[in-house]
Formats: sequence, structure tokens, C-alpha cells
Amino acid sequence: MPPELEMDDRDPHCIHLLALDGDKAIGTARIDIEQAGKVGRLAVLSNYRRQGIGRALMERCHEIAAERGLASVWCHAQVTALPFYRSLGYRSEGVLFEEAGIDHRRMIKALTPTRS
Repeated sequence: MPPELEMDDRDPHCIHLLALDGDKAIGTARIDIEQAGKVGRLAVLSNYRRQGIGRALMERCHEIAAERGLASVWCHAQVTALPFYRSLGYRSEGVLFEEAGIDHRRMIKALTPTRS
């Protein structure tokens, strides 16, 4: 993703997550509660992938959304990442579309409500 597209006007409204290995940032994600739980900006450094870091970041986003009373979360998933999101319980909606020059698909996941 080009750096100029990484930051946007929603950043101040989102909850940002950072995965660390010691002092080193190795993964990130954000969730926008005001946009009905839109999850985005999921990224894990290549040499840390396939170790459960992306899954842990997504699961924390799901927890945050449920804690704030949302019934679902959604994202614009890159086509190459569709199997990852499906493994987390997301289902595809709508047609393929291009975002930042990359094919994406809208995906949604129903959440289990948290107990108070």
C-alpha cells in the first residue's frame, strides 16, 4: 500500500492496535467504531506472518467492537487475504471492487455479544 494512502481522515476516530516483539513494531490494525465497526489497516511484517499475529490483532478488534455494543464488524479485504478472513468467520458481500489499485471484497462478521 502506498504510504500516502495509509493515513486518512478517519485515523483520529479509530482505535489503533500495535503488535510488538520487544520494542519492535511487527503488526498493526485499526477499528472504526463510528463506521459500524470497520476493521482496516491490518498489516504484519513479512517475517512475522503465519505466527498468529494477524489473527490476534483481528480478534482484539472483534472484542473491542463487541465491548462497544456492535453486533458485527466489516472490512474491505484484499482478494489474496479472503481465505484468512473466512477463517475468522467473515463472509463475502457484494462484488469485487478496486481500492488503491488492488482487488478487494467487502466482508462482514457477526459478533457474539459480550456479557456485562
